[in-house]
Amino acid sequence: ANLAGILEIQGDIPGAADLQKATYEAHCRIFGPEHPETLVMASYLAGMLQTKGDLAGAVALQRETLERMRAQNPEAPQTLQTAVGLAEMLQASGEAEQATQLLREAYEAQRRLLGLEHSSTSMTARKLAEVLRSQNDAAAAVALL
Repeated sequence: ANLAGILEIQGDIPGAADLQKATYEAHCRIFGPEHPETLVMASYLAGMLQTKGDLAGAVALQRETLERMRAQNPEAPQTLQTAVGLAEMLQASGEAEQATQLLREAYEAQRRLLGLEHSSTSMTARKLAEVLRSQNDAAAAVALL
């Protein structure tokens, strides 16, 4: 996974995507498809698909990954981060209402579990504010920040 990130930074998106897919498949074989590390690799692969330009594939994989993570531990930090990632993908695909709902849910859980000062909570608040601004709800966006 780290090498895939390096390849991505170097601009080798196809190579990075291939390596990320191979890493995910190896995790599936070694640990099983429901193992937490495998699910993290699935989320990374979804992000790589988005970077590669396959937004529909990214959304489908991230949605499936989130469902599997929620079945195991709905409020784990990685589950909430996966929800935020899916929300970003949904926003990019024009599904702002679904993105807003996911971001609200993740933000409320992070606020309750991690506190307002935690970096993950702050990041999710900023992303939610951006989505709300794009929906012409500036008052709600400002209230978050």
